[in-house]
Amino acid sequence: MTPEQFISTWKHSDLNERQGAHIHFNGLCDLLGVPKPTGTSLMDQGYGVAWEYKSPGKDLGEALKQLRLYASDLENPPLLIVSDMRRIELHTNWTSMVQEKHVLELE
Repeated sequence: MTPEQFISTWKHSDLNERQGAHIHFNGLCDLLGVPKPTGTSLMDQGYGVAWEYKSPGKDLGEALKQLRLYASDLENPPLLIVSDMRRIELHTNWTSMVQEKHVLELE
């Protein structure tokens, strides 16, 4: 999958969180050329990432709050990622480090 194909697929998608999260994530894996996780979570696969999806246009700040509620149950992964399938926010979560936010938008 090329970046252009990924963008054209998701730029105007109206799929909600339940409908689109897995498809979107698998598309990202294809785009980046990485294997798709097969376990119950990315932590089970040793990725050190926790990810929370919301429907397009929903508040990603609320998604991050929700993700932080169960991050400790996931052994406090170093990357907390939230997405509404048009915007991806990567939040660093390393111990004793200043947290950073990086935003990727399809635009």
